[in-house]
Amino acid sequence: PALLKSLDTTAVIITGDLSTTSAPAEFEKAREYVNLLEKEGLEVLCIPGNHDHYTQGAYRNRRFYDYFASSWDSTIPYSLKGKAVTAKKLDPGWWLIGLDTALATG
Repeated sequence: PALLKSLDTTAVIITGDLSTTSAPAEFEKAREYVNLLEKEGLEVLCIPGNHDHYTQGAYRNRRFYDYFASSWDSTIPYSLKGKAVTAKKLDPGWWLIGLDTALATG
């Protein structure tokens, strides 16, 4: 967090693999780290990677979203958990689109 703050960073996008096997303990540890970043005033947006939906159960139950937001803007009618897509307006003419393309695989 100190390095990011020293670079005048305002937002962090984590693009997956906050876990190795999509275990709750791994997500809890990752959530602690995200909380650290947010405590420093950084906005953190998370998209799941393949390891975040690693098991069939974690994928089916969308466990990742028990720990991380699936919608980044309340005015957008779609969420990563529900429709696998969300968005956030950054500046006039600029949008960040989040897509959940991760699948559980054997």
